[in-house]
Amino acid sequence: MKKPYDDLGFVESAYIAVFGELIDLPEDAEKALEHVLGTISQREAEIFTLRYKDKETLSRAGERYGGLNADKVRQILAKAERRLRYPYRTKILRFGLGAANEMRKT
Repeated sequence: MKKPYDDLGFVESAYIAVFGELIDLPEDAEKALEHVLGTISQREAEIFTLRYKDKETLSRAGERYGGLNADKVRQILAKAERRLRYPYRTKILRFGLGAANEMRKT
């Protein structure tokens, strides 16, 4: 079954996973995404990357990540997406690193 993000790149797919739609991406969207992925656990970031960058199915991502079943991968992915929706992370994703830093100062 084809997903809406299958034809998109990693950054676009990740933004859809977090926001539910493709927003206007900031200029430094890729750097912002890398920065935000560094704020969640390594396991969550790796599974998120496998799913949206490498376009792996849940079961294949589980196999590649050490024999996890698809349901456990889905749970980890849901937790990662939930954490990426925290307000301070979404500010970074929505406005980019520079604008998010400026917003914090005011």
